[in-house]
Amino acid sequence: MKNFRFILVFLSLLIINTATFTGCASKPLPPVFEGARLFNDHHFYKSPPVYRCITPGHQPHAYEEGWPFEVNLNTALPDAPDRLTAYKIIRPAVDEDYARSIAQRLGYNENTLESWDNSSYPHNGYRFYKGNKALVVYEDGTISIHDTDSLAKPYSLPTNQECIDIAQEWLESYDLYPGGVINVETSPIIVTVVQGYTIIDEYTAAISVNFKIGIDGYELHGMGAYISVGKGGQIIQVNINIPRFERYSTVRIQKPEVALSNFQDYLDNPQKFWADNPECLIDDLNPKMSIESVSLKYFCMLNDDITQPTYAQPVYVFEGQGYHEDDSEAYSFVGRVDAVSR
Repeated sequence: MKNFRFILVFLSLLIINTATFTGCASKPLPPVFEGARLFNDHHFYKSPPVYRCITPGHQPHAYEEGWPFEVNLNTALPDAPDRLTAYKIIRPAVDEDYARSIAQRLGYNENTLESWDNSSYPHNGYRFYKGNKALVVYEDGTISIHDTDSLAKPYSLPTNQECIDIAQEWLESYDLYPGGVINVETSPIIVTVVQGYTIIDEYTAAISVNFKIGIDGYELHGMGAYISVGKGGQIIQVNINIPRFERYSTVRIQKPEVALSNFQDYLDNPQKFWADNPECLIDDLNPKMSIESVSLKYFCMLNDDITQPTYAQPVYVFEGQGYHEDDSEAYSFVGRVDAVSR
């Protein structure tokens, strides 16, 4: 179980779900990380999936200092098939009428509608309010609910299983439970209160429940339904994205050894991370990188132009711990490497 740690800031995952299968043929695919330059390492973006990546102007400290990277593989590489299917994402046509229908469905006052142009998110949306809760329906189809009081210190919280049951019941009550769930995970949402540089309090504010979905037996990386449950079993955070996806093309898969070599190459040459179409994304860089898990999953890069198609494509996901050269602190990282042989 992983802990999510915040300093009075709460981040939720966003999701994608439900498949519609059609015929599959060999067709050209755009680079899996096309458009990565839109994102930088100072912001998280509420998109399927959530990630940070390195972009121009935000060079990692290790690169600026010229430190060499030491990479240790502490896990077995996964087996990989010769071929997999890439999928085209089919998103709903979101306009004011669509947003109002979602708000009405979820019990929000339609009269509170406001158009929302958020410069920190590639897509605009429509916002509704109900008490302390805000609902946002984004133009890309994402549905997000945030309770402004969600970080208050609770007297007690439901058990992990109770939180799973509460989250599932909520999703089912609005006919939003994702199809193809392959795993359900819970994690504590930990809030750290600081005064200056001193930690004065730390507590678990809620329990997150992540309904992970898969396709063809592989997890859709960063996708699924994310619900956080707070005191008294209250739903305080929701992030849902439920487009359809259809079979698009059969692709050849690189061996995991090739992906590992590419990952090492990008660490040795960090400027590659901010190429126009990089083959690798990573959310943190440190001089020492210990790889604890390697898996084959699907990944969907958010397109800033919602009129353009986006695709779910296979990637290798590298997870582990990064360290300073003196091993003083450890930082979790997630790296993603294109798995398609192009």
